[in-house]
Amino acid sequence: MDVIPAVDVLDGRVVRLRRGSYDDVTVYGDDPVAQAASWLAAGAAMVHVVDLAGARDGTHDVGLWRALGAAGLTFQVGGGIRTAGTARNAVVAGAARVVVGTAAVWEPAVLGEICAAVGAGKVVAAVDVRAGRATGAGWRDAGRSLADVLAGHSSPGSTATAPWRGPTSPSSPKRPGWLRGWHS
Repeated sequence: MDVIPAVDVLDGRVVRLRRGSYDDVTVYGDDPVAQAASWLAAGAAMVHVVDLAGARDGTHDVGLWRALGAAGLTFQVGGGIRTAGTARNAVVAGAARVVVGTAAVWEPAVLGEICAAVGAGKVVAAVDVRAGRATGAGWRDAGRSLADVLAGHSSPGSTATAPWRGPTSPSSPKRPGWLRGWHS
């Protein structure tokens, strides 16, 4: 099992969004590169960097990606990776992998294009599940049937590592990052 700590970044700061709300932000620091380096120094093999501005509106912090790469840090990046061009930019900047959520849920063909652009071994399809529905857009959409998402990825050419995150039944815990389970 790989445990990959996450560093959520918004406007150049290390943050936590309470229940995914951009209106309820806790700031933990102003140096995401140092935070990522501290996780690696503590023994993590890789750090997951979440570009929250990218997830929200597609405005990616490529400067952050470059700074992480220039520091020699092993990281994967997620948050708004919805095109092959964005994925390519992240890998060129130094990301070991790109994590694709929304495209994995809504556009399996785009996920295939991303895999073709950077190599399937550098792509993680991360599908968040809430109330039995696969969600995208930073948990802000209504989601779609998990069965439909899985069917879309069973077609030839749709290849990626796919961790599934979130409850699959009403009895599952509901809030990630709050020591109380997963979001509800």
